Amino acid sequence: MIGRLTGTVVEKEKDTIVLMCNGVGFEIAVSEFTMREFSLEQDIQLYTKMIVREDSLSMVGFYTREEKELFELLTSVSKVGTKVGLSILSSYDIHTVKGAILRGDAVLLSKVPGIGKKTAERLILELKDKISPLEGSLEEGVKMNVDETDDVLLALTALGFSRTEALNAIRAVALKYPNLTAQEMIPKALAVLSKA
Repeated sequence: MIGRLTGTVVEKEKDTIVLMCNGVGFEIAVSEFTMREFSLEQDIQLYTKMIVREDSLSMVGFYTREEKELFELLTSVSKVGTKVGLSILSSYDIHTVKGAILRGDAVLLSKVPGIGKKTAERLILELKDKISPLEGSLEEGVKMNVDETDDVLLALTALGFSRTEALNAIRAVALKYPNLTAQEMIPKALAVLSKA
């Protein structure tokens, strides 16, 4: 199986890219978060997973190993396939998803397109014991609600920072200043990023 690819992004669609590797163009499905990490004609490296079905062969790509591992966890749950797994990763960042599962927040998960209440509850039931409490601790450390955390993340990525850079800045600020609102968090996170 192909676990990692390095090449040039030659096409970008809504949820797929074409990565040119040594003259071969691989069509790869990606989440919105992964899509935001690069631009056309950029040389990148993706962690990949081959999806083999009776009637099809496809590939999914991830900017980080952590995103790939969470995708594999999500799709190990009954009735959660590639499309739904990517929909979850496109709706919330990794730590928000893990935090929702650990907290048993079926309401948040059921807001994802393609997921109903029953599927959300199944995700929580089957994955809660497979995720370390530390992995879902972003919101707890930040002491912000999920919407505010997402607002900070979106604001920083809109300014050109990668999702990884933004999350690292949010964590760094959260350790020093708990209980911040989104408006208070953004300038402090920008200060961290400017120093980096």
